[in-house]
Amino acid sequence: MMKLSEKEKELLDALPISGRWVTSTELVEAVFGKEPPFNARGLLRSRLNSLAAKLERMGGKGPRVAKSARRGPYPTEYRRAQA
Repeated sequence: MMKLSEKEKELLDALPISGRWVTSTELVEAVFGKEPPFNARGLLRSRLNSLAAKLERMGGKGPRVAKSARRGPYPTEYRRAQA
């Protein structure tokens, strides 16, 4: 059984338990604060993709990370989904 790192737990906690969709812009502010690094959105996207893959490898029991389809210039939306 794999364990989540502290940063992965922090990122998963930033996603609402209710399953509400949140934009990457909202997540950047929740994770990095009011003055995020220049490449915060890319870092966040990479971390979320890695977290989603790790949760899938853990057997699909418990939470999952779902994301919206690519929508051009609009921010990607993410949510916490139950298996």
